[in-house]
Amino acid sequence: MFLGIDDTMYIGIRGPSNLFGHPTDDQLNALESELQYWDNSHPRSSVTKVVFGHFPMSFTASSEKGDRYETIFARQSVTSYICGHLHAKFSKQLWRQHIIEVASHDSRVTKTVKKQFWEWELGDWKEFKLIRILAVDEGEVSFVNMELSSKQEGFQTTILITYPTDSRSMNRLNAKPQTELLRNDINALVFSVLPILNVTAKVFDSSRDFKIVEEIPLQPAALDSAIDNKPLYHAKWNAENYRNDPSGDRYWVQVFVLDSQGKETSSAPRPFSVEGKPAAEYPSSWLAHLVFGVRWEALYSILLWGDLCSLFMLLFLPKLLNQFMKRSASYQKWAASVSISSPIQQRRVLFTILWFLIEGSRNKALWSSMVVYLLCLLRLPWFWGHVTSENGDIAPMYMFG
Repeated sequence: MFLGIDDTMYIGIRGPSNLFGHPTDDQLNALESELQYWDNSHPRSSVTKVVFGHFPMSFTASSEKGDRYETIFARQSVTSYICGHLHAKFSKQLWRQHIIEVASHDSRVTKTVKKQFWEWELGDWKEFKLIRILAVDEGEVSFVNMELSSKQEGFQTTILITYPTDSRSMNRLNAKPQTELLRNDINALVFSVLPILNVTAKVFDSSRDFKIVEEIPLQPAALDSAIDNKPLYHAKWNAENYRNDPSGDRYWVQVFVLDSQGKETSSAPRPFSVEGKPAAEYPSSWLAHLVFGVRWEALYSILLWGDLCSLFMLLFLPKLLNQFMKRSASYQKWAASVSISSPIQQRRVLFTILWFLIEGSRNKALWSSMVVYLLCLLRLPWFWGHVTSENGDIAPMYMFG
């Protein structure tokens, strides 16, 4: 089930306010109703749910009642949320696992359980020419990103291993029970403009310097002539050989493809765990984490009050320093030399700013007007008008909304 959401503002001011998505309570209720529909109409079957939208969760505000998408995604067992907005300017691997505690009503007992979903940002086509191929293999979701470039000659052979999935970005919350039967299959999608001669999967053991422990020839999943040239390749293997991996990244898998021109293409090697145990996360820079991992709505009040406090400090701190320095002979001598002899280019920037603030605080008219201006920004409306009103009412706009 693929479900799209749109949180852009229909009316009102645009940038920079359209930096954030603004869902309404009606939108959240409609989303949850859609996600519940299949479960209610087909209670005995399972469905993989994928939601896509423009804004990441870090750039999505809460609704009027304070509700958010994360809780709905977890409560309705959404597998992943795919978004954009950041244009891959900070990283091409902006991926985040959300673990949310939700209420579970089981056997008339209400308890709290942890549920998860993944958020995968995808860079844009406009600047970075990025495309994502996403596959669902018996409920297991995997993807591969392609970057097309003008230097490439035609479409390059692309490989997506659909099972086993990457243990760094899938199956992160709960390991499979020891008694559960393991899947004894390995699957890969191969997209190529050339006929494929051979597809082989190789399993490596990272604890033994990535020595090859198994080579598995993959065959086309269907040999029916009516569906020839389909991209799915498949083989059976013994998954029991890879059980009892405590780290989740001991075994790695890589698929190699040989086309009709004799060129070999390989997928990126990735760790897997047949029991669903998590491996170490992808490395991420502090800037990528700040942009994608922090909920900016929660920081808005802190940033706003911090900005206001800094502005008031720029007014009142020089006034306070002026009381201590106006009787200082050394300051009077330094201030006179700065204001008369030294050219601006030769002054040290820090002392110049300090001198400007202290001397400016002595001008009562200038200082008082700045204080009144800041108080007006805080308490008075910035303007009145048809800014965010749908029914024609004139609304005032304050600093806080």
